[in-house]
Amino acid sequence: MQASMETRRSHQKQESILQQLNEKLTNAPILALPNFSKIFELECDASNVGICVVLLQGGHLIAYFGE
Repeated sequence: MQASMETRRSHQKQESILQQLNEKLTNAPILALPNFSKIFELECDASNVGICVVLLQGGHLIAYFGE
């Protein structure tokens, strides 16, 4: 019976994580408007398969590109 409860809790936790992941992948992030009097940050990650670039300002997402 204890194993059954642990399995149920594990399944509930996995389901919760899957729902959170689904929400993050299907909802676009809220982008901030740029303030051209402040400094921009550019973060990028590239590999042989693709590239991802994020433009930030003060820790807020301004724009992103992925391919």
